[in-house]
Amino acid sequence: TTGLLNLYDDGTMSGKWLQQMRADSSTGNGLFVRAGVTSSYYTAYLTGYDENNVHLVVRGDGNVGIGTDSPNTPLHTKFTFNTTYPTALNAWNGAVIENASTTTDTVANLHLRANGADAHIVGIYKGANTADLAFVLDNAGTKQTNMYIKANGLVGIGTTSPAYLLDVTGSFDGNYTSVISNTHATAGYGLLIKAGDDNNVRTLTCRDKDDGALFSVNGGGNVGIGDESPSYKLEVAGN
Repeated sequence: TTGLLNLYDDGTMSGKWLQQMRADSSTGNGLFVRAGVTSSYYTAYLTGYDENNVHLVVRGDGNVGIGTDSPNTPLHTKFTFNTTYPTALNAWNGAVIENASTTTDTVANLHLRANGADAHIVGIYKGANTADLAFVLDNAGTKQTNMYIKANGLVGIGTTSPAYLLDVTGSFDGNYTSVISNTHATAGYGLLIKAGDDNNVRTLTCRDKDDGALFSVNGGGNVGIGDESPSYKLEVAGN
């Protein structure tokens, strides 16, 4: 490419820098580039020696491309990696945000901001090769963890200490914690629970907020109202 300043390697610079800039001061600045105004021009363009592989570009409109010279957004990353899931997870590809600390509960954080309102996707270090994941949102200026996924697969909504595969906790005055709705006009089904094989285990249990027994269906088909260990097909306890 022809320019005002062109530096060429004639083959004698193998393993060496073609150009080095250094500021011998803790307050010294590096390289300042002023160029480009619109998406038709580039402020910076980095490519391989054969110019076939684009590494990094900064366009005049401020968009940055990694692996592409036509970034459509402020940050646009493009690559081709043909290994499929889940094998691909064992390879370095895509984007990585790494915190090298070995202190338990330190984080690597993807911080999203929309006009001062923040959202965070947070990886939490829990030990060697073990990580939890949290989704944290601004709620009237307070950071609130809305979903928490533990390394062992337990998922908490409204709790950061889930004890079950899905643990939903909340306090709602005059409303339901969870609703399952099927809006199909003619053949909508509700909730299917598959669990239990005899009356020693429970397929469905309903309790009040203080853990008082309300309703129970056991794996063998016995149903209890006010009793979680019914001995009959229908057993009612209480006054």
